[in-house]
Amino acid sequence: MTRPARIALAQLRSSGATLALLGVLVALTAAIVIAAPIGLTHATSQELRTAIATLPADRRDPTGEILDLTVIDLPVFSDESVTEDDAYGSLFGTLREARESQPEPLRSALGEAQIVIINEPVSVLPQSPDPADPRFLVRTVIDPLLEQRVTVIDGRLPEPWAPGAAAQPPGTLVVPEPQGGTAAPVELVLTTDGADALRWSIGERRADPVSGIDLQLVGIVGPIDEQDAYWLGIPGAPESERFDDGNQQPRETAAAFVNPLSVGAPTAFGPIRVWFPLDVSRLDARTIDVLLPQLRAFVSTGLTVPLVVGGGSLSTTASLASQIPAAADDVLDRASVTTAVLALMAAGPLGALGVVFMLASRSTIDRRRSVLALQLARGASRTRLRAAVVVDTLLITVPATLLGAVAGALVAGTLIGDSLSASAASLLSPAPLTALVVITLVPAVMLATLVPRAADVRERRADLAGASRARTLVELVTVALAVISVALVLQRGIVTAAAAVGVDPLLVAMPLLVALAASVLTARLYPVLVALAQRVIGRAGSAVAVIGARRASRDRAVGLPVVVATVIAASVAVSSLSLLAVIDAGLDGAARDRLGAAVRITGPAVDAVLVAAVRELPEAAAVGGIDVIGPVVLGIDGVRENATVIVLDETAARLRTDAPADWPPATATVDDDRVPVMFSDDLLPTVDGLPAADADIAVDGVPVTVVATGRVAAGYGAPSSWVLVGEADADLFTNRLAIDTVLVEPAPGVSPTQLGDALRTLTSDEPDGEARIAIAQSAATEARAVPLTAALRVTLLCAAVLAVGLAITTLAVAALVGRPRRQRVQGLALVLGARRSSSLVAWELAPPAVLGTLVGSLVGLGLVPLATAAVDLRFVIGVPDPVAASLDAGLIIGTVVCVLVGVIAVIAIATALDRRPPLLTTLRTESS
Repeated sequence: MTRPARIALAQLRSSGATLALLGVLVALTAAIVIAAPIGLTHATSQELRTAIATLPADRRDPTGEILDLTVIDLPVFSDESVTEDDAYGSLFGTLREARESQPEPLRSALGEAQIVIINEPVSVLPQSPDPADPRFLVRTVIDPLLEQRVTVIDGRLPEPWAPGAAAQPPGTLVVPEPQGGTAAPVELVLTTDGADALRWSIGERRADPVSGIDLQLVGIVGPIDEQDAYWLGIPGAPESERFDDGNQQPRETAAAFVNPLSVGAPTAFGPIRVWFPLDVSRLDARTIDVLLPQLRAFVSTGLTVPLVVGGGSLSTTASLASQIPAAADDVLDRASVTTAVLALMAAGPLGALGVVFMLASRSTIDRRRSVLALQLARGASRTRLRAAVVVDTLLITVPATLLGAVAGALVAGTLIGDSLSASAASLLSPAPLTALVVITLVPAVMLATLVPRAADVRERRADLAGASRARTLVELVTVALAVISVALVLQRGIVTAAAAVGVDPLLVAMPLLVALAASVLTARLYPVLVALAQRVIGRAGSAVAVIGARRASRDRAVGLPVVVATVIAASVAVSSLSLLAVIDAGLDGAARDRLGAAVRITGPAVDAVLVAAVRELPEAAAVGGIDVIGPVVLGIDGVRENATVIVLDETAARLRTDAPADWPPATATVDDDRVPVMFSDDLLPTVDGLPAADADIAVDGVPVTVVATGRVAAGYGAPSSWVLVGEADADLFTNRLAIDTVLVEPAPGVSPTQLGDALRTLTSDEPDGEARIAIAQSAATEARAVPLTAALRVTLLCAAVLAVGLAITTLAVAALVGRPRRQRVQGLALVLGARRSSSLVAWELAPPAVLGTLVGSLVGLGLVPLATAAVDLRFVIGVPDPVAASLDAGLIIGTVVCVLVGVIAVIAIATALDRRPPLLTTLRTESS
């Protein structure tokens, strides 16, 4: 065994407690460093899958339209007998080649191409129509894979349509004879719900009265898999669509499937819709950065499909579209902002952890000081001693890092249900490995730098009192960097492009630099305060209090570490919990803005009778009615735009915070006067504020004047371009005012949930879906459960708890490390006749800890507006306007009290454990 190794083993036995503490801290840090990215990656993946899975199928999967039907070998225009493989084989082969040419991971994420022809609906009249019946429409659908998607419930599948006439060239529409003629009808099948909605029985023939197209129902089918996303892209199947706006005859539309070889038949000339089903489960945060550019390239390139005519020399193109990139970008923007906030909050606990590291390292060196002095006196070089210290420390930190990293990966993987291979991949990626190496080496470097020179082996006393040039320079640099970082953050302003936020080094360093600068100023101020307090306490004759307060400014284990730890802990706790309160308040406000009130009722059951019944409820305080009339033509100085007129009654207008107090008018606008209205901001993108008084503005030909503008179409469910009109002037824009949305506020003492229960009881007789009740409070709770938002909220809570825990650990270590020197002082105090000398530890720790907590709380208050100014929280909350910092006095006071309670508790425990020192320790003196 080499000499450094022997020295390392001897020193390891002499200072095992402090090195064990270092090992625990290293393992904890390694576990957090590994587990946090795994959790964030999982949250991002979950939100990606949720956001993409909720997209409509025809907007999610890469989808395009082929307008030229001659990409299919049209059997209807040929006397030859062909099969479905003959007709569609060439098209499917081209689409298969397009998928196989894509790189991984996109190729594996894309499923086999699907095609379907969905035609415009046509009217179908029953043979004995009833005037009370709605208008019946059928939308014919051709799917080559029909037999793989449906099961026959009654009847049979349709046969190919035969025109009953001579073959015609491609593109020629063959119209059969009118109903009852000799031409064969187009056979079709309907789903059970579609047949019931259209009141169509098997064998019945119906015709479109306009075109004379003859259709015959030959079977009833049902989906083999109702959960298949395919059915989301087929309008009118498996359930029919009903439209009834109260202004015209209701319409029932159902999708009807015809034989795949009936391409070219009447009603079957629609474009060919092509899509590639995308496996959402393959989308995650680990692969999205590679997959997204591949998907964009695939969509932008489109498809080139050869025609079956022209000997294969002719082709047509089809552009593709998918909303996946846009949805993924939104999620990645949220993830970027979340990462920025997490990094912002991580700086504080990392700083507190550094303080504990430094204190434990200093304690280790202090315990070995006599051994180091002896080795230096016997000729050992400082380099050799440092090598021994490094080896000694690595014997602890290397296994601790490995243990913590593996434990963090396993625990995080188990909690999120990740596979062992995925956790291992996260552990072995470059960024975590680099972080683990740094975590392993930092304690060794700290200890090596603290090895004293031969002339400096005695214990250094002053820490807060007095200052060397080096310390003064470090303090000045720290304060300067804090000021510069704050100035740059304020100068840069809010980062509106979330993709550019990421982990900003300036933003990450700013909170820690500010806390360190405050610690420096507090450390400089503390001796002055101790001197002032000493004069007061001295007159009272409390020797223990005087000695304890003075020791806090001289003992290296008590002064600066306690101040820094408590300042950081209080600042992180106050800023984290305040930022959490800002986010929660923003989520509550955003949910209410989307609904327009605490509770919103929509659906076909909403009418004047329901509004009157809601107003009679004792749980309801304010009930407002809204009618979304529909699109109109808006003219502004000759420029025409499309807009949506929305009528508000007086109560609904009062629920808007941006509506003028005197709007809407109680009486109708008289002739020759302009109607006062509110505009959305999107209608006036080039106008600074309201338009000029002489501006020529008309809505559907009605002259109007804009009294205010707003951004949020609260509760209306309307497009962003809207015009709000008072109920008194509604007759100018519609012949029939029908309330379709009700906004309700609860009465005093009634919660929104109780109001919602009362409304559900009131509407319990309505069919499902006829009266939909939405509660803002529930919507906000759902928003908090969104993966990234939930991860952010949990992290803010954990940051506060971890910072306070590390501060308490610092106090406990300071009390333990300073105990030998304190016992000597206690012994002298006892010899001098002092009583209850065990309270010395309380006077050592309490003043710097309490002062650091108060200063840190002020720092935390200042960090909240800095954080909201530097990070765009709109992506997290989902609001259009920047989020302003709002401070809750009760929350701040409660946080400070909790931190002080923790500090006082650990000091009380340390005081209770500080027993009367042994006589030998009391009488022992040390040369100085």
